[in-house]
Amino acid sequence: MDNSINSNNDKLSIVRELLYFYCLGIFILERCYVNVTLWASDYPVLEPVNEFITNQFAHYISIILIVCIIFTFFTTRPSVIRILVFAAIIVIGRMGTDVQKYVYFYNAMLLIVAAYGVRAKRLLLFAMSLSGTLVFVTVVASKIGIIGNVISEGSRHREYLGYNWTTTPVMAFSYAAFIYIILRRCKLTKIEYLVINAVNLYLFMMTNTKFAFLIMILITTLCLVYSNIIGSNEMPRLNVNSAVLLPWLFTVLIYIVSYLYDPRIKIMKRLNILLSKRLSQTRYSMSVYDIKPFGNPIVWVTTGDATRNNPATYVDAAYLQTLLKYGWVPLVLLLLLSSWLIYRAYRERRYYIAVVFIFILVFGLFEQQLFWYEYDIILFLSFADWRSLKAVEEREGVLA
Repeated sequence: MDNSINSNNDKLSIVRELLYFYCLGIFILERCYVNVTLWASDYPVLEPVNEFITNQFAHYISIILIVCIIFTFFTTRPSVIRILVFAAIIVIGRMGTDVQKYVYFYNAMLLIVAAYGVRAKRLLLFAMSLSGTLVFVTVVASKIGIIGNVISEGSRHREYLGYNWTTTPVMAFSYAAFIYIILRRCKLTKIEYLVINAVNLYLFMMTNTKFAFLIMILITTLCLVYSNIIGSNEMPRLNVNSAVLLPWLFTVLIYIVSYLYDPRIKIMKRLNILLSKRLSQTRYSMSVYDIKPFGNPIVWVTTGDATRNNPATYVDAAYLQTLLKYGWVPLVLLLLLSSWLIYRAYRERRYYIAVVFIFILVFGLFEQQLFWYEYDIILFLSFADWRSLKAVEEREGVLA
């Protein structure tokens, strides 16, 4: 899909980008500040700010994003295929939202479509700066007593660090780090490696969120080894045909393992314990909720809220959470977008985007944020303008 911008419409393009970033900012603030931090509950004076953000999120940014998409017709070369694809994404987004009675999914699909022609580097920098600043300020404030820090002293010592759930600051940091790694084209210096993993280790010690800790260790170590020790031109390149199938293979894998879970099978029982009872909980949810085209209006029962008569239903795996809550049609759409993102990274020789995104796909087997768009901003790159992201020379390897 051609991202060429008509030079005669530069001013309109600037207005479109400003409107887009306003909507993206509201989207991130609503999901990463209003919904998940303790700022407003600890400081009621902030409640009007929260109400403004929520009102903009619920009623206005979808309209503004549609205006951005209309502007696209005047600032880019028209394409029948592109129009049909974008129309399908918007319709699916609207239908998914109608089932949930919550505008989140629709706004996310509009942000993906409206990002067409928006500079990818600018998009990534904006998202990383906003979400990174939010998590830094909130965590520091919780540790010095400016806002509350709930501490769970059960079998695992877990601090909430100013959020309403202990994994939230870890995920915000992890996805900001993923963006940073893309901006650095997977080339990390030793200092960058140490800084990222110092923060990673600290958050692990505070929250005991093990999968995020491990995935960050793995990806940063890979980047360090191949860009500083072995040499980037030695990095083996995964075949593009195999790479684009990974989202689908991971979906089938986690579905089969969860569906076939049987505690009488020792290896499955041990795997369930290793995964913090994710398999048994997911299997129960799959028996409670039907798989529908556009999902179920589910209100998840978390482990902390579960009782003997009301067992936990929360599904951590991103693929299955989306399947049950939003339905198989939106899931297929998201898998297609994921495959397109990987294919485009190969086609345009931005292999480092594919490398990072594949790690996120693996992460999605254990955590839900792969398809939580306020974290995984990388999905918004699907149709963005990648010319601001440097391509890799053919003689170089994946991490070059």
